[in-house]
Amino acid sequence: MIGTPPNVIIATHRTEIVGHSFEMFDYLPVGVVVALAGVALFRIVGWHLIPKERQAHNWPL
Repeated sequence: MIGTPPNVIIATHRTEIVGHSFEMFDYLPVGVVVALAGVALFRIVGWHLIPKERQAHNWPL
C-alpha cells in the first residue's frame, strides 16, 4: 500500500469490510477534479492577487 497514514488506515479498514483495498488510481477522478478547480480558481481570481506593478509587465497567465 502506498500513501499517507490515514489512507493506509482507511484501506485496511475497507479491506476488512469490503474484501479488497483501494487500488493505485482509485483517487484519480477526485484528484483531477480538484486540480482543475484549483487551476480555474487561479485563472479567474488569482490574477487579482498580483500587485498592480507586476500586472503592468503583462505577465502571462
